[in-house]
Amino acid sequence: MIIDSAYRKQPTDSLGTGNALANGGPLGLFMGYALMGSICYSVMISLGEMIAYLPIAGGHIALAARFVDPALSFAIGWNYVVSQYHLVLKPG
Repeated sequence: MIIDSAYRKQPTDSLGTGNALANGGPLGLFMGYALMGSICYSVMISLGEMIAYLPIAGGHIALAARFVDPALSFAIGWNYVVSQYHLVLKPG
């Protein structure tokens, strides 16, 4: 009897932390989450400060044009469109 390989997958957690826990241990896993959490927190606080200082309609795309360069805003806008296309339509 031949069983399809899709049915023999091992159950994994949704975040993919099993390998990280096995390779780095609990302290390494905690340090990784703490580092990435502090980076995400810093970015969100920075965005909040920019919006509070100079309110602008258009979200993060308009902020990129105002504070960095319109070319970055263009690239971020297209990146957002393409990522939403792949998220919603899931080609392939």
